[in-house]
Amino acid sequence: MAVTSASTFAAGTVISNAAARVSQVHVTVPTAGTGGNTFLMIYDKATAPTGGTDTPVAVMEIFDTQDGFKGRRKMIFPGGGLRCGLGVGLFVATAFNGATGATTTAPASVDVFFEPGN
Repeated sequence: MAVTSASTFAAGTVISNAAARVSQVHVTVPTAGTGGNTFLMIYDKATAPTGGTDTPVAVMEIFDTQDGFKGRRKMIFPGGGLRCGLGVGLFVATAFNGATGATTTAPASVDVFFEPGN
């Protein structure tokens, strides 16, 4: 199993440029009560995704303006994982399928656990 970590989110990030199966995503959130929603989106794409243009295959809300959250959130894909036939990309945005990369409300890190191949 491979693990790739990302810690900057102003633009899309390539996790794998070949087919892969994502088993888990761990998001580390440094503070509670960020004052804005933030969404992590996973794409079946071999190049860096373009927020607001490309269509995500999975979305996880990281922050919520009502609740706030501090600690670690996990997204688990059972049954062999989330299959991405082209590659795996991620983008963290301030709106669902949004085009604006999260900077001030971004998580501290995102760890993506995956197996190469489909």
